[in-house]
Amino acid sequence: MAYQPPQQPPWPPNNPPGNPQGSWQSGPYPFGPPSVMPPYSGLAIAALITGILCGPIGLILGIIGINDTKNGQKRGRGMAIAGIVFGSLYVLATLGLIAFTVSEVQSMKATDLKVGDCIEGLPAEDGSEVFRITTVDCSEPHRSELFANIDITASSYPSASEFSELAKKCVDRLHELHPNTTSEQGVSIFTLHPTKGSWDQEDRTLSCFAVTTEKRSGSVFK
Repeated sequence: MAYQPPQQPPWPPNNPPGNPQGSWQSGPYPFGPPSVMPPYSGLAIAALITGILCGPIGLILGIIGINDTKNGQKRGRGMAIAGIVFGSLYVLATLGLIAFTVSEVQSMKATDLKVGDCIEGLPAEDGSEVFRITTVDCSEPHRSELFANIDITASSYPSASEFSELAKKCVDRLHELHPNTTSEQGVSIFTLHPTKGSWDQEDRTLSCFAVTTEKRSGSVFK
């Protein structure tokens, strides 16, 4: 007797011959081509670098770099802004250093004053101790001008009355150097003498200032 196998559906169902894995439709990808990012702005990159290393140039390049990236065709706007920030800080720090340096040049130790130095106001107020004095150019309005430094020859620190006697030497020196200067011209004398601390540091100078009632430009002794 012949054997007849049971009927079976074709495998896999509805699978056309020659494609045992099932149907697969080839075709284009469902997504578009990969997008291309815009290039970085060379000006923006340069602004960031020079802003850190050389502030003013970075500040200028940063301003130009922002304009170069505003239409979206180039990247780097953040770097351009950073260049402006770093450049601005660099400029401000430089200006501050210059201002500090100029101030330090004009401000000097009271013991370093030289004859001919001018001071905007009085050398001291109410008998207070003076350690540093800010001088001004004598062509600017000022009230005080150092006209003499007198050496103190005392062996020990003088008393208040002894300093008063020493101050008379400033009057004599004024009459000697500028005999035409009188109190009627609105000129008086102000003196600075060593403190006990500066005396211990070998300060032996009595400074004589001519002081005017109102500010003047140029030397007091015209």
